[in-house]
Amino acid sequence: MEQIIKQNTFSRTVFNDSKLGAYYTDPVHATKIGRLFRLQGECCVLEPSFGNAEALKAFLSQCERADEVGSVHTFGVELNRETFEQYKQEIEFPVCADFIGGIRASNRSFTLCFANPPYGVGGDDGSTRLERLFVERIFQLMKTKGYLVLVVSFTTMNLDEFAKSLLARFKPVAFYRFDDEEFAKYKQVVFIGQKRASIGLYRKEYEEWMSTNPGAPLENIPYIPKDPDTRMEVPVSLESEIELFTTKEFDEAILLHNTSALVPVLKKALQTNEYQSVGLGKPIVPLKKDLLYLSAIAGGGQGLAGNEDRGDLHLQRGQAKPVRVETPEINDDGDIHSVLVTTRNQITLHVIDNFGTIRELA
Repeated sequence: MEQIIKQNTFSRTVFNDSKLGAYYTDPVHATKIGRLFRLQGECCVLEPSFGNAEALKAFLSQCERADEVGSVHTFGVELNRETFEQYKQEIEFPVCADFIGGIRASNRSFTLCFANPPYGVGGDDGSTRLERLFVERIFQLMKTKGYLVLVVSFTTMNLDEFAKSLLARFKPVAFYRFDDEEFAKYKQVVFIGQKRASIGLYRKEYEEWMSTNPGAPLENIPYIPKDPDTRMEVPVSLESEIELFTTKEFDEAILLHNTSALVPVLKKALQTNEYQSVGLGKPIVPLKKDLLYLSAIAGGGQGLAGNEDRGDLHLQRGQAKPVRVETPEINDDGDIHSVLVTTRNQITLHVIDNFGTIRELA
C-alpha cells in the first residue's frame, strides 16, 4: 500500500512548478463523471482553473439534460496568462486571474462546479493547501444543494485539515478513484458533494465517512462507474442572476483622481458615507442588547462582527428613532375614557451576512 501511494518528491515538484501546480483531468475520466449527472434545466457551471478546458467539455458532453432547450453557461478562471489566451474561446465567460483572491463574482449563483484545483500551498501564511482555499472560495459562489465535482490527489484527501474544511461545507454524495493506469500518475480521486446550507459538521459523521472512503484500503475504493443506474439531479441556475464575474484589476483610486466630468457621479455611486458618528471598530461578536441600544442611540450602529474563519462574518448597521405608542384606557362600562401616550426609542438592526443576505431585526 505504501509503495502505491508514495511519489518521487523531486520529480513531482519540478513538474508541479512548470505547470503552476496544474494537473489536468483526464478527459476520459471526465466523461465518466459527466454520466453521473442530469441537468434539470438552465445551468451555470463554474470551473475555477480551466486550463485547456478539455476536461470540462468532456464532462458536460455526457451530462444528461432534462430540457434540451435549457442552456449551459460556463464560467471559467485561469491564472496562467499564456494558457488563458490560448483556450479562452472554449469558455463562455472566461477570466484571467487568481481564483482565490483575484475575482469579483456574485455569491450563491452556481449549481454545478467542476474543479481540479492546483496542488500546493499558499494563503497569507504560505502553508495552507491551495485545494482548501479553492474549496472555501467555491462554497461562497455555490447555491445551496449545488454540486461540487472535486478532483484532488488521494494524499490531499487524507489530510485532516483539508478534509474537515471540505466536509463542513459540502455534504458527501460519492467518492471514487481513477482507473489504475491514470491513478498511478497523480493519485487522483474525485469527491462529489452538495453544498450545505451552513458551515458545520459532526465529528462522528466526519470520522465515519473518512474511515470508509479515503481512509479505506485502496482496493476498497470504487472506480468511477461507466453506466450508472441513476443520475444526480443538478438544480436550475440562471445566467441572468449572475450580475458580477470579473477581475479585481479595476482600480477605484485611479478613477477618483481622474479629471473627467463623470467623476463626481461615479464617486457618488462608488462611495458610501459612514452611517456612524461613533466608530465601533470591529467587534468580534455581535453586540448584546444593552450595548446595542447604547451604540445605536449614539449613532454608532455600524461595524463588522463575527469571524471569517467560522463563516459568520457580517456587517451590522443599527439606528434608533422615537416611536409613539397609544394605549386606550377602558372603564368598567367598556368605554374608552382616556388614551395613554408613551414615547420610546425603537432600535432597528440591519445585518448583512457574507452571502449578501439582509435581515432586519427590530
